[in-house]
Amino acid sequence: MPKVELHLHLEGAMQPATLLRIAERNQVELPARDVAGVTQLFSYRHFHEFLTVFMVLARSLKRGEDFELLAYELGHHLADQNVRYAEVMVSAFQYYNRGIDLGEVVQGAMAGFNQAERERGTRVRLAFDYGRQFGVETAWKVLDLAVANMRYGLVAWSIGGDEVNYPPELFAEVFAAARRAGLH
Repeated sequence: MPKVELHLHLEGAMQPATLLRIAERNQVELPARDVAGVTQLFSYRHFHEFLTVFMVLARSLKRGEDFELLAYELGHHLADQNVRYAEVMVSAFQYYNRGIDLGEVVQGAMAGFNQAERERGTRVRLAFDYGRQFGVETAWKVLDLAVANMRYGLVAWSIGGDEVNYPPELFAEVFAAARRAGLH
């Protein structure tokens, strides 16, 4: 049955062997040194443990080719599941905050997704996911970078995180600007 996937995080889709390869290339220390050990990282009992693993995954990604490899593999995995279209989220602030060029992130990921699409037929586009705990001022900066990268395949903007201390109303103007720019 053909499918659409609209809630999938690029970082969270990383396979253990890919994490090892990218971490080694980028000289990132991991809590395990082999596939079996890294696979155990993916066994978590609650959301806090998931976030800890997610941060390990995100910290390993540093260059456009890292995102390209990850996206290429995910594009093939989606095709294996008969997904015909997907919008995959990238945690933009994780890279913005570390000084990684978000254009390189988007272009690298889209190069991988586009190659997988040519080979397997699954179309994938990107969404920036922004952690609301990082504030409205920075959200505007990341949104500006999102708009600048729409021509490469970025189609959506979302926020996640603590809704109690950072209610959606704080971000209403940011979302209105995203809509006006053509992001959904």
